[in-house]
Amino acid sequence: MDKAGSIKEMLQKISQSGTDLIIGTVISESPVKIRAVNDEKLIVTPVVPSRLSDLKKDEQIHMLVLNNGKKYYALDRR
Repeated sequence: MDKAGSIKEMLQKISQSGTDLIIGTVISESPVKIRAVNDEKLIVTPVVPSRLSDLKKDEQIHMLVLNNGKKYYALDRR
């Protein structure tokens, strides 16, 4: 299976289970902590893929909200 197909399939599967996409601002680099842009009280420590391991303070990123807000995954820089 090619990567484009597998990513598309993954997003289709998780979108059916109440997944959301939010924007957050990096407030701490080590460990990475991100504050949601639309909810100042929401600060999370997301799963960060290795390609994003060099996140810097004040950068904005897109995150997937999984498992009804129990898990967050950093997708990409904004």
